[in-house]
Amino acid sequence: PKHLDDLKTFRAKYIADGKDIERRGAELKKSLEPLLIRRMKEDFLSELPAKNIYLCREEMPPYQSKIYSAVLEKYRRGEFATPLTFINRLREVSLHPDLSTLQPEKFFELDAAEVINRSARLIKTFELLEQIKTRGEKVLIFVTRRNMQLILKHLLEKIFGLEILSPINGAMNGAARQKIIDAFKRRAGFDVLILSPEAAGVGFTITEANNVIHLGRTWNPAKENQATDRVYRIGQKKAVNVYLPLACNKNLRVKTFDENLETLLNHKRNLSAKILFPTAETDADIKTLIALMNLPDEILSGDYWTIEDVDGVTGSAFEQIIADLYNGMGFSATKTPDSGDFGADVVVKNLRDDTGLLIQCKQTSRPDKSIGNGGVQEICAAIGYYSELHKRQFQAVVITNAKNFTANAIELAEKNSVKLIARRELDELLRANKVSRC
Repeated sequence: PKHLDDLKTFRAKYIADGKDIERRGAELKKSLEPLLIRRMKEDFLSELPAKNIYLCREEMPPYQSKIYSAVLEKYRRGEFATPLTFINRLREVSLHPDLSTLQPEKFFELDAAEVINRSARLIKTFELLEQIKTRGEKVLIFVTRRNMQLILKHLLEKIFGLEILSPINGAMNGAARQKIIDAFKRRAGFDVLILSPEAAGVGFTITEANNVIHLGRTWNPAKENQATDRVYRIGQKKAVNVYLPLACNKNLRVKTFDENLETLLNHKRNLSAKILFPTAETDADIKTLIALMNLPDEILSGDYWTIEDVDGVTGSAFEQIIADLYNGMGFSATKTPDSGDFGADVVVKNLRDDTGLLIQCKQTSRPDKSIGNGGVQEICAAIGYYSELHKRQFQAVVITNAKNFTANAIELAEKNSVKLIARRELDELLRANKVSRC
């Protein structure tokens, strides 16, 4: 008691303005001796084998590079609502450029090699897996995004012909998780288990594997270490290999998100080891990552959406494409929330007067079919609410990537003065008004 003084004194002495952290931390650590003793297992458990950590850099393929560059350009123009939105978008593109726009089912329809060759991290990961397979060893792959866990399972089965066990994540209860772990342990030879870093924080041991790939990383190095330690434990007989795939881009002349995240995590890891510095994710991480990026004045432009592209996107992504399309045409267009939108997906305001367009978007993965009258009904119901809300006169519009509307939809639209835009006209709009894929 009283060893650290009261909270006000403690903050003034050790936290203050956040500067000179290492010196203050070293003083705090020294003041705690011998009340606090910290022992690192690497220093005391001589029976543990070597742990080798490899930074595995891979250049972004042209497709990923274009979209990554377009995200940077969009941020430079001030088009992201918040820094967090920008960093999360960059984080997605760095893992796979289509992750936030394509439905998972669309990934399953594509050739596995094509999906892999769009992502630097996946290219490097599958190179590493080939080497591990040659050695006949097992590997754990940690990835945070659940949709990527399912995509990765599909790719592994296609490329290696394995029956991959269900990914272990927070949606799985303890009994089911242990059943999968036991099955993985029993299997002989090369095998892969996919896990969430968060789920791996629960104390289980898989020393049958001696390779770890951190494909999608948490921003907390303590969690990453916990994940690695599922294999680096007493009972492990082989050297443990930890692989960190990093997407790089030499054309940008600045470090990428992956490289800057590695810098941030390494800084946190060093501070934690030296001075008990907390490693949890904080708002300051976003500011640090943006500062590390040091963006240039000019950034390469990105790729553009085509009518074929939008056939595979999610409904929400389709709505954003339509909003971006009308913004590029000189309007002020905003996507409505994904829920509670009262029947409208995009609000388009004419900047010259008090008119505009109120749009209902109908994306379909089967564009050869015709769309029914549901979209017309929804937009008709929304007109009154949005006209009163924005104090302007809206023209109701329904847009789809389908080849046409049904006869009932066309008849209802004519009666209610709703403009219908189907595949051919949407294709012409996308060709005439380039919409960036960022």
